[in-house]
Amino acid sequence: MLPGVRVERSITEVGSPGVTTVRISRTSLFPTFHAEHRLSKALDLTISYSKRINRAEGEMLRPYMTVEDAITSVEGNPHLRNQSTDAYEINLHYHRGKVDAGAIVYDRETSRLWSTNYTIVGGTEVQSYINSGHRSDRGAELDLSMPVARHVKANTSVNLFYERAPADFLAGSPQAGILRYSTNATLEWDGPQKGERPGDVAQVQWEYQSPNRDFQTRNYALNRLSASYTHSFSRTLSLSCTFEYSGRVCQRFIAPLLQEDSAQRSPANVMLKLQKTFGSS
Repeated sequence: MLPGVRVERSITEVGSPGVTTVRISRTSLFPTFHAEHRLSKALDLTISYSKRINRAEGEMLRPYMTVEDAITSVEGNPHLRNQSTDAYEINLHYHRGKVDAGAIVYDRETSRLWSTNYTIVGGTEVQSYINSGHRSDRGAELDLSMPVARHVKANTSVNLFYERAPADFLAGSPQAGILRYSTNATLEWDGPQKGERPGDVAQVQWEYQSPNRDFQTRNYALNRLSASYTHSFSRTLSLSCTFEYSGRVCQRFIAPLLQEDSAQRSPANVMLKLQKTFGSS
């Protein structure tokens, strides 16, 4: 068992010519707890709690407006408070031979959540930063790594999330709940070594993210696929070929007097890399 605590005193002053200086002073307490117990030779249980903090960067606090382009401006918020998260996790880990599996269940409660707020002022889109409220993230992560054939190994990760976060009132409710999930799967082949020459390596990876939303933004499902192959001519010379493809990135944005639908498609990428190592290792 590892209990701990950190006490922090912070003082922030934000000022600009012609603007009243904003001074914010805080004393914060950050407790942590970590406990680990071996259930068997192959199974471990870990329980942990931590309080984390995200501090606002200078550009988020500046007390004036900057012009991004002809129709967009960004305004800082000197009263923006730090974002903090209470994280609770239970981790069950299994390892035996070449099989490695894990399951993590977590609950993360974020206070003073940062959100970007969009409004229209005099025909100009103004972006500002606000503390929109409280967000709850509850979910589970399942990981598995194991051989599936000779020289072939699979790695799979599945994440399930239930998120309840502040939503713009245009959505009909000050809070919105959404169940989303993501997965990441990799299949890797390691060829046999031939003398001093390393074996070839091939890898295929697929990533998927389900639809999700933010304060005034909705993001649609996303797919990514990549594949690579590395051939070694000798111990010091190799050639790699990588292929990457992403599906369309689609987004819907709704704010007072403003609605925008966007879609972006990136072309498939093919990259070749010739690597030569000099000297002895």
